[in-house]
Amino acid sequence: MGIGGILCCGYAGVLRERSQGLDKEKLRGDRVGSTRPVAVGLALGIGAGLLSAVLNIGYSSAQPLLVAAVHSGSSAFAGSNVIWLLMLPSGAVPNLCFCIYLMNKNATWKRFAMPNCAGLYGLSILMGLLWGGDIFVYGFASPKIGKLGPAIGWPLKLFAGLMTANLIGYWIGEWKHTHARDRRSMAIGLLVLLIAVVIPAWSSTLG
Repeated sequence: MGIGGILCCGYAGVLRERSQGLDKEKLRGDRVGSTRPVAVGLALGIGAGLLSAVLNIGYSSAQPLLVAAVHSGSSAFAGSNVIWLLMLPSGAVPNLCFCIYLMNKNATWKRFAMPNCAGLYGLSILMGLLWGGDIFVYGFASPKIGKLGPAIGWPLKLFAGLMTANLIGYWIGEWKHTHARDRRSMAIGLLVLLIAVVIPAWSSTLG
């Protein structure tokens, strides 16, 4: 059901672009580097989506650390933070190295000193805080679901994030100058995602 909701939202995004008459140059904006075929973008997107689950696989595999922390007198939340302390820096190192490589390759270091960029720094910091807060909230909530916490909690987290992103996009005007059918498709996708969130959450309270 969650995949169906994602497909509905993706289709609604395609309809939105058609309604707004966005051409390739408008979509490209002020990006750096060369454009690539759509198939490459889809492959990278699918690969990134699949590999994003590795974070949860690592969290699930490290549950003995959480159990040991609880047995030593710490809370489950503190135990989950021990796991993140090991995992997040390990993932940050290759990401930072690749970002540095790209900024050197594309000569984009100078953009850090662009005029009136203070607001962009603020948004970047906010984005980091929200992402980190999202991870820590997941670590806090997952043990409360029970043994199936990592299995149920992760898709709930992803679906809730997708719903939030689309609702904020609608709020800031991404859906202006679109047809009613486009907005209807997005509404259907969000509704399906909401059901996909509610059913596992409800089922985790049974038995």
